[in-house]
Amino acid sequence: MAKRIRISVLAILLLATFSWASVNKSVRVPAGQERNESISSVNGSVYLGAESIVRGRCRSVNGRIEIGPEAQAESASTVNGSISLAEKAVVEGEVRTVNGSIRCGENVSIMGRTSTVNGSISGQAGSRFGSDLKTVNGSINLQASKVEGSLFTVNGLINLKEGSIVHGDIIVKRDQKNFNWFKRRHQPLEIVIGTGSQVKGDIVVEGQDARVKVIIEKGGQVQGKISNAEVIKN
Repeated sequence: MAKRIRISVLAILLLATFSWASVNKSVRVPAGQERNESISSVNGSVYLGAESIVRGRCRSVNGRIEIGPEAQAESASTVNGSISLAEKAVVEGEVRTVNGSIRCGENVSIMGRTSTVNGSISGQAGSRFGSDLKTVNGSINLQASKVEGSLFTVNGLINLKEGSIVHGDIIVKRDQKNFNWFKRRHQPLEIVIGTGSQVKGDIVVEGQDARVKVIIEKGGQVQGKISNAEVIKN
């Protein structure tokens, strides 16, 4: 509890330095409107209407961020809340949350890193990620999407479907020595390379007793090496 309070206080202090901030109230940018400033909210959400443009950062503490169809932002981040990007939305920098999921509609573009700690990351057909995707306790589900960087996870399932392409590696960090204080083993983890999907780099699983399966469906491909994992070809 004390750690959560410290994180929230720090986030509020950071938000206080932004050019446009709201407390206990959500912020809405109307459809088609342009703003040349960062926007943020404490205990409220941030909404960008269709085709709106924010030439700055969108941030929230204890609220979600929703970026509408064909809307644009410099970056999007929140502490306790989900982030969603509608069809053809564009984020030039990173998209990041601590406790929440990140959901991308069709033909979304995120140029920076996409990351979450406790939440999933999903991309629908035509989504493009210009950097790495990272999660700790959450799945990564991509449908006909392209990732220019690598995928990183600890306890999250990975599912590449319908011709998704990862240009980098898939790296799973499951060092059992760092997990002993839980007094239990890692749960089994599956990486599924679906039909037509490709991993151009390696699949690297770090740690002993990692309990990771790589399932390669017919037409799926891993061009690099697969280490420290059970490989199943369907």
